[in-house]
Amino acid sequence: MARLISTSVTVIYKLIFVPIGISFFSLCTILLITQEGSRWSFFKSWVFLALWNVPVLLFCLPLKEVIIEGNQLVVSNFVKKVRINASNIVDVTQRYWCGFYSRFVRIHFKNPTVFGDKISFIPKMYLSAIGNQHPIVDELRQLARLSDPQDSDKDDETRVTSEDNTLGPD
Repeated sequence: MARLISTSVTVIYKLIFVPIGISFFSLCTILLITQEGSRWSFFKSWVFLALWNVPVLLFCLPLKEVIIEGNQLVVSNFVKKVRINASNIVDVTQRYWCGFYSRFVRIHFKNPTVFGDKISFIPKMYLSAIGNQHPIVDELRQLARLSDPQDSDKDDETRVTSEDNTLGPD
């Protein structure tokens, strides 16, 4: 039974928000530079472009769609889809960034996949007090049979028992 664990809005972030956001702010920058009598300098215009586009590129482009299917993760960037065995997971962390959709989950892999040695996704909404860890972090750790990082010395060789790596694309 396959179960989507990333938010269904990921496709909007990656395929709509990124191209529209970059196009809009690039157009604004061009208009600021070319407008007659504008007090905006060339340098200010590029700073304006960077202030808007860098966060879009840093936080939206790396997002992946993640599905749990048995003992595997099906990870997609909407161009490629790969299956990754849970035994390849070394760590699962959650990061916060000034309330920007509040929570990112990052999965670190023992052996690099086609997406690299880690992937990021935004999990489905979870109503909790601010600062609480999303339950999917513990679920992924259990799926990979990882111990709680507060309980162990983080010895990766004892936590990962199989040498399975990325399977080919679907």
